[in-house]
Amino acid sequence: MPASSGDPPGALAISEVARLTGLTSATLRVWQRRYGLGASRSSPGGHRRYSPQDVARLRAVQRLVGRGLPTAEAVRVVLRPVEHGLDLPAEAHPVAHLLAAAALDLDGPSCRSQLRDHLETHSVERSWEDVLRPVLDGAEDDPRGLRGGQPPADEPLHGAQARDVLWAVATVAAR
Repeated sequence: MPASSGDPPGALAISEVARLTGLTSATLRVWQRRYGLGASRSSPGGHRRYSPQDVARLRAVQRLVGRGLPTAEAVRVVLRPVEHGLDLPAEAHPVAHLLAAAALDLDGPSCRSQLRDHLETHSVERSWEDVLRPVLDGAEDDPRGLRGGQPPADEPLHGAQARDVLWAVATVAAR
């Protein structure tokens, strides 16, 4: 059942998240209790309400588990703060942070993987607005030599280089 009209926009009930992810409601409850991965909100009546970011985290855990990672480790990876040094908007999608970190490492394969995974479940427009655009804007607006200060002399990493990697990846991912 979708969330009630008194809930914030985009809030989803556990049954709707179960349908979207293919996880059972019981699994969603266990993951929240055991790993702290679950709904970030509750309705006034105490019912779980999942945000789009909550659903993205659940899907990220599913992908990692599907690749052979134990659930507990997959949750740790997904919930771990991603350090990348860009000033992304507070509401930036979790995948944007992963993409920023990969771009700043000039890790094209990881960038492609992040974008392809997002494009599997979102439109090109949503992927652009929620993931790619915030990272490109953050790289362009960062006047420092990224990663929190000036880069070492033997590693000249600048926003322009990260943007070049992202544009190349976006072109490949959109095909």
